[in-house]
Parts: sequence; C-alpha cells; structure tokens
Amino acid sequence: MNFFLLLFCALISVYTVGCADKNEITEQKLINAPIESYQNELLGIAFESVSAMPVEPHIKSRSSAQELVVKTCLELDQPKRALGYIKQIDNWRRQLCYADLALYCAHYGFEKADVQYFLNLAAQVPNNTEDWRKEQVDIKIDQTNAYLGQTKLISGSFEREMQDYEKLVSTGDFDAIENVLNEYSRLYKQYYNDVGRRTLIEEKIKSSWEKMPVLFRIELLMKMAGYSIDNKDKAKAIELINQAGKMMDSFNWPVRSEIPLRAQLAKLRFKLGENEKAQTELQEVLNIFEKNKEIIVNIEKAGILRSIAEAYQAIGDTIRSGNIYKQAIEAGIENPNSRPRSEDLSVTCCSMALYKFKPDTELFNRIKDIKISLNDPW
Repeated sequence: MNFFLLLFCALISVYTVGCADKNEITEQKLINAPIESYQNELLGIAFESVSAMPVEPHIKSRSSAQELVVKTCLELDQPKRALGYIKQIDNWRRQLCYADLALYCAHYGFEKADVQYFLNLAAQVPNNTEDWRKEQVDIKIDQTNAYLGQTKLISGSFEREMQDYEKLVSTGDFDAIENVLNEYSRLYKQYYNDVGRRTLIEEKIKSSWEKMPVLFRIELLMKMAGYSIDNKDKAKAIELINQAGKMMDSFNWPVRSEIPLRAQLAKLRFKLGENEKAQTELQEVLNIFEKNKEIIVNIEKAGILRSIAEAYQAIGDTIRSGNIYKQAIEAGIENPNSRPRSEDLSVTCCSMALYKFKPDTELFNRIKDIKISLNDPW
C-alpha cells in the first residue's frame, strides 16, 4: 500500500515538474524587441513608481496605473517585461492583462498551446470580482479564441463578439460601456478593410455612447480618424475629424479638456500632411495654456502639458517637446500626496518611452529624484 502511495506521489511530482517546465518554456518564448536604453529605464521607473503605492487602501489606483505600464510595454513590443509586471498586479486587472498578453501572442503567431497558457491564467479571476469585470476578461478571452479559430463556428465569431458587447452595454454600467467602446474602436481598426463590418462597428459605437461624456465621444472619433489615416483613407479621416470638430465647437470647454483635444487634432492634421496647419494649431494650444495656467488645478496640469509634449514630439519638434515634458514633470509634483505624484510620474515616463523622447541628463536625474522621494503621505 505504501509502495503504491509513493508511486502515485512520484507520478504527481513528475507531472507537476513537467507542467512547470512547460510553463517556463512558454514564458521563455516571450522576447522583448530591441528598444533604446532610455526607453527601458523609463518603463522601469514608470512601474516602480506606481508599485511603491501601498496596496491598502490604494489597490484600485495602484493596479490601474500598473495596467497602463503593461499596455505601454505591449505597444513597444516588450512582452517579456509586460509579463513580469503583470505578475505584480494584485487584483482582477492581472487577469485582464494576461488576456491582453494572450491576444498579443496570438497576433504575433505564437503556438496555440502557448497562447492558451496565458488564457488559462486570464481565466483565474478572483471570486470576489464584480460580474461586469469578469465579463470584460471573458470577452478578451473570447476575442483571442476567435482570432485563433478555436470557436465552434468561426464564421460567426464576429457576430457573437458583437452580441457580447451589446450585452455589456445593456447593463448601463459606465465603466463597462467605456471598455466596450474602446473594444469597438479596436475592431474598427481590425476590420477597416471590411467595409460592411467597419460600417456596422461605427453604427454600434454611435448608438452605444449616449451615456458617455462628449469628450469621450470626440476622443473616440479622433482615434477612428487616426485609423483611417493609417489606411490612407483621407476622405473618411476628414469626415471623422469634421464630426469631432463639430462636437468640439458645440461646447464651451474647460481648459483641462480643450487643450488635449486640440493637441490631438493637431497630431491628426500632421498625419494628414497638413504640417503648417498642425503647427499653427499647436501654437494656439500653447497660448491657451499660458493664458490659463494659473487657474489649472495641480492634479490636472501634468496631463495637460503631457498632451502638448506628445503632439510636438509627434510632429518632430523635439526641442519644444522636451521643454514641455520638463514642465509636465514639475507640474506632476505640485500635489503634496505621493499617490497622484507617482501616477503622474509613471504616465509621463510611459509617454516619453512611447513617443521616443530621450530625456537629457538633467531631466533624467530629476525624474529619478522624484521617484526616490515618493513616500508618506500617499
């Protein structure tokens, strides 16, 4: 009897080690694309800054900020780094990020077994998680399965995905609708050359955003316009930009909203080839900021400046971009509490890495000093 018990334990041990080895092999297949050393350092600072935030009582802010760094890593083709960061997220957003990583791997041609490994991790959502959050993870898992062709009716996967989104929209939950609209925009990009599906997605977007702020709608239209430009569909891009512009002109915007919107619009103008108009609009944006900077609350100032810096970097004006990034870094520490300081520092570092802005020595040292200073009160 003891022999069989020992044999059973030995077999279980071999199986467990085999699974561990297989999992390790899967994770080892993740390879970071070459990026500049300053980008590596910025991503490290970004994650370390928000991870210094105490889990209690800041787990929601901490995890959300960590997720943003993970998404930036994936945008920069750094899946191995992203995985290391995902493992340090302490709530349901860990599973959401595993689902993002699985979809990333699927898009890059990983074997189905490797993608499934990350899908299995994504499925392990904590039991105490709200249903709509679980559904967000489930939808991302379904997206990946559909992409891999693992669903029973491959031809119907798109329709089922749209039905899942409609179900989430029908809950009326603000966060759920926001996430659905972001996923619609992803599908808009994915199916851009399928005019029928693209048109349907656009209709779904515009019929689902009633509860969303006008600001969000405008940002969504401009994101779609960017996809149109990427697909060399200038006519559609102009149509969407004009729709966004009409919405903008219909409201008297607070500065915190007007500046990022106009900066984004200038970036789109530049991508359309309207260089002079883009530069003129960015100068107007700077003038608006200078005129109103004394009345902008400190928790909003860094984000406003960041949007301008990104726009200048996007149009190739690195000098102006650098000057404004420096202002954003300083604006991010005006709040005496470390939680918003860490969030602003992290987002600005991600922005610099993503837009390929290399801080000079002085600015880098300043960034590092701020990270070291993050402490109580949070």
